[in-house]
Amino acid sequence: METTKSYISHLRSYHIDKGYSTDVFNDERIKRILRGAARKYGNRPKRGRLEITSEILQAILATLRDTHDDINIYAAFCTAFAGFLQIGEFTWSTWNNQSVLQSLSRKSIQFVQDGVILQLPASKMDPFRKGISIPLSPSGDINCPVSALRTLVERYPKSTTAPLFSRLIGPFDRKWVLQKLRQSLLFAGINPVGFSGHSFRRGAANSAFKAGISREDIMKMGRWKSDSIDRYFSLTTANKLLFSLSTQLHTKPGPPNLAPDSQHAHSANTTNSRDRHAHASVRRKV
Repeated sequence: METTKSYISHLRSYHIDKGYSTDVFNDERIKRILRGAARKYGNRPKRGRLEITSEILQAILATLRDTHDDINIYAAFCTAFAGFLQIGEFTWSTWNNQSVLQSLSRKSIQFVQDGVILQLPASKMDPFRKGISIPLSPSGDINCPVSALRTLVERYPKSTTAPLFSRLIGPFDRKWVLQKLRQSLLFAGINPVGFSGHSFRRGAANSAFKAGISREDIMKMGRWKSDSIDRYFSLTTANKLLFSLSTQLHTKPGPPNLAPDSQHAHSANTTNSRDRHAHASVRRKV
């Protein structure tokens, strides 16, 4: 069903580009057909998507060697995990004078006292290319993005307009990075099936929750602005969230907190009530 909806969306986009009428796409019969098909055939189960956790990242980093390409991929993997990056945010297919406006370059990183400030020039969460600053703190272990980036720039210094990550021959593109990821997983003794370009972002979200970071703070770290973050949580993480909410359900509520005005009104009403009872008592005695 998702594929069908995607086809319809692309067809509508084509009509808009060509200036054709899009009235037909607002026809309620299309929505009824899609709902009917979903009821009859159901939705195809989504393929398993695995996350690169901190432990898996350590395992694949240990397989890399001290070469130009591996030092670059090492830094890229560490940065992708720590920065909650999608694969399209740290790879590039072609490089020219305008590439610095949309891809990570050497001027995208700034070493500061607390770590590194990564300036993401463009992303899906930043369609108007205002730029997003992502602080990266040192981790003190093999996964440390600060140490990996410092090694990269010291070993291979380049101009500020050069790509942040590169390889000796060919572009630092999605296909090559995924190939290196699968290779590293195999060398680490991990089945690469189920891992993808989103595995770093997915793993960062689940590792953050495991570390005790709240869902709201994870959304800030990963730049999520909607409930789409829930698609990145593993079943274990999702269940822990629901268990937490279930626990709150069984928590006994405390006394209601009255606002200051409400407390004053409550006190005044109580005083007036006492006065009325006192006057009534006096009248009965008289």
